[in-house]
Amino acid sequence: MDAVTRRLREHPAFDEGRAAADVELAGGQLGYRLCGKPSWPVCDDAAAILRERFGVRVQVDGSGLTPLEVAARAQGYNERMEQEIRSRFGRDVVSEVFREVERKHKKVRKKSRPR
Repeated sequence: MDAVTRRLREHPAFDEGRAAADVELAGGQLGYRLCGKPSWPVCDDAAAILRERFGVRVQVDGSGLTPLEVAARAQGYNERMEQEIRSRFGRDVVSEVFREVERKHKKVRKKSRPR
């Protein structure tokens, strides 16, 4: 575990995030939270695929510089959700979908570059 992850896991908001995930899971919902400054076209496309294929709702918590508390809460939430997602689908579908969408966006950018 790296130093950043360790610091997030030690923050009290980490447990709050896990608890929020447990509440949503009890209600039958799957989710994933993003922090920081995500690539919007990639995030929008990935969020749509995750919702359609797997019923996973993606939410952005903060943008730009994210306070430690927000990042820790999202980390706790995502760790709990990732456990459930892996148990339901047998793999990390969130990472797979983001990689798939990033590859597609790279191909489009390469094709649209002037020669």
